[in-house]
Amino acid sequence: MKKDLPLVGFNLMYIRPGYVGGTVRYALELLRHMQSQGRFRLIAFAQPGVVPMEDPQLKNVSVVERPVVAGLLGRVIYEHAILPLVARRHEVDLLFSPGFVSPLWGGFRKVATIHDLYYRLFPEFVRPWQRRYWQIMVPFSLRSVDAAIAVSDCTRTDIAVAYPWAKSKLRAIHPGADSLPAAQAEPVASTPYCLLVGNLTPNKDVETVLEAFSLLAARGVRCRLMIAGSDPDQVLRARRDTRTAAGDLELLARVDDGTLATLYAHALCLIQASRYEGFGLPAAEAMEMGCPVVASDIRVLREVCGPAALYFDVGSADALSRRIEQLVRDEAVRSSAVRTGRANARRFRWRQAADETSALFEQVLRRSGGGTATTDR
Repeated sequence: MKKDLPLVGFNLMYIRPGYVGGTVRYALELLRHMQSQGRFRLIAFAQPGVVPMEDPQLKNVSVVERPVVAGLLGRVIYEHAILPLVARRHEVDLLFSPGFVSPLWGGFRKVATIHDLYYRLFPEFVRPWQRRYWQIMVPFSLRSVDAAIAVSDCTRTDIAVAYPWAKSKLRAIHPGADSLPAAQAEPVASTPYCLLVGNLTPNKDVETVLEAFSLLAARGVRCRLMIAGSDPDQVLRARRDTRTAAGDLELLARVDDGTLATLYAHALCLIQASRYEGFGLPAAEAMEMGCPVVASDIRVLREVCGPAALYFDVGSADALSRRIEQLVRDEAVRSSAVRTGRANARRFRWRQAADETSALFEQVLRRSGGGTATTDR
């Protein structure tokens, strides 16, 4: 790696060791693909165990690990008071914060990714302490950074409406959907199942999904519901009656990428019943793996799924159940959804996301006179 290339730091301090989620995949996939580009030297600041240093795709990434004490408060203090000093000591030219919030000071350029505006548009979906933190730190971060990435056009619009003074800094760059390995030939389950991917936070509207399965059972349509994600609010425990009414329900709290790919590939469909999303990565990944998508009719899922999804009105369990039944009973509909979904998913590639993100970094560095970045590639 050339020593005269700009040094880009990845602020991964927000990721807890062992945590799995869309923002984690986003950060690590960009890190992998930007390492392969050779346009920057890369250094990651993270808690121990977050960056898989055995990964050959990350062999040229320097990793500075710092344990966090005192939990969330300790991490926040470290990220905003100490990390800028550490980044300056390593002579970082640009610090990238892919998890909503950037340090507010430091002698380097700054870029952050804002994945959504849950805390502002749907405050009831966010825990009070988290809502207060984002209410303060997201606008401060937007003022501090040189540029901000939104993961969809819808999210970029939401941010621009909420903070019109930040509009000139915003750039929409879609994540990729092509990071999963090939699926296994044998399905995870022996009976037909629908899949829900993601932690069961309030925005996912799992109540509507459970009610839809009760309606399916009442009409004699037997289909399992498999959930790849955790249930932090114990929604399923409160609705255990749906287990027998819907035929079966299984919660897979943690799955590796190989299992997730296989779940997608053999599912009757992915259900994305969200009332709000910043992007909707499971929908994009499902289409990539040849899994039909049944999605709530919200702006961002229209942006991501285009003509490929079977849409239903937000919160309508009856409409959702009818879409699932349509896939169960009509193989032609399912085949069409698979074909259209695969074609649509080609829009979402991590290599392209990394290229666009790198180009943005180069623009920021060029405006500041920092590093030796060039876009003649």
